[in-house]
Amino acid sequence: MKNIFVVIDGVDGSGKTSACKFIEKELGFCYYKSPGGIFAELSKRLNPSIGAIDKYEFFYRATQNDSIIIKEQLKTSSVICDRFYPSTYSYHVAMNHDIDAIYRKSGQIGILQPDFIFILTANFEIRNKRIVERAKNSNIKENISLDHLNYLNNVDKVFQSLGFPIIDTSNLTVKMVAQNIIDSFKNKTPR
Repeated sequence: MKNIFVVIDGVDGSGKTSACKFIEKELGFCYYKSPGGIFAELSKRLNPSIGAIDKYEFFYRATQNDSIIIKEQLKTSSVICDRFYPSTYSYHVAMNHDIDAIYRKSGQIGILQPDFIFILTANFEIRNKRIVERAKNSNIKENISLDHLNYLNNVDKVFQSLGFPIIDTSNLTVKMVAQNIIDSFKNKTPR
């Protein structure tokens, strides 16, 4: 079987990272977190007052850079990617609907097309609980204001409108989510 590129995407708290890490360990895939490389560090320094369109352009460029890195990794291993262009689109369209027109005009120039994309979701309460727990258990500062949690609900709606297979993780273990994904891509031929 040729090396494949699988993306697991979805809103914060949906279980993406846990599922990716499980698949990495179970199948020996190379794990990639987007944005990666220099863009991972730069994203932490973005001015919070930057406009949605400028922020979208930054993450679009980050995804182009990720595409170059992932293309190299695919020469030696299958890749499981935690976030990719569906995040770039969904998070920013939820901020400013004009970004949809920008996206449609520019397309996906310089973006590597995954063999499979899966969107994870979970109900509002479970997502919020996971986000709060993650904030308590790490030194990463999470935005858990009600406004931000409502924004994430809108992001989730955009993700679900994209037409990719959706897996509701609300009542599933990490192993069940990962197995669902593995079964789906093992039973289908990549594009």
